[in-house]
Amino acid sequence: MADNLDLSQIFKSVSSALASQQSDLNEADSYNHDHGDHMVQIFNLVQQAVSKKSDSSVADQLAYASKMLTKESDSGSAKLYAEGLANAAKSFTGTDLNANNVATLVKSLMSVESNQETIQTNSGNAIGSLLSSLMGGGDAHAAEDSG
Repeated sequence: MADNLDLSQIFKSVSSALASQQSDLNEADSYNHDHGDHMVQIFNLVQQAVSKKSDSSVADQLAYASKMLTKESDSGSAKLYAEGLANAAKSFTGTDLNANNVATLVKSLMSVESNQETIQTNSGNAIGSLLSSLMGGGDAHAAEDSG
């Protein structure tokens, strides 16, 4: 049986990685130069939400994060990530998050990325590689550098 993963720690890692790439993401955003700011804000909110509900099931944590993101952020990216979190919550009803099923979480969040512009693909690659590394897919930084 696989050890359960902590959503708060996962999203804390994602937030930290995005914060370190924030200026690059802003620079790559040729429209309004604030995509990195939005991504950091989004994943900080998600991390805070799942942390607040850490005693709840994974599905409840994800659903709560979706609701909080919808309530607290009005960016287009936030709306899409809220949708991805809501879908992930449905997928995790009645189950824990572990190395065997974390791909479901990744796919839920990455499917959001496939609907967005190229600038958001850069942040999606960072998110995907971080989450992938949690599944045993290797070093997140190496995955980022190759993408």
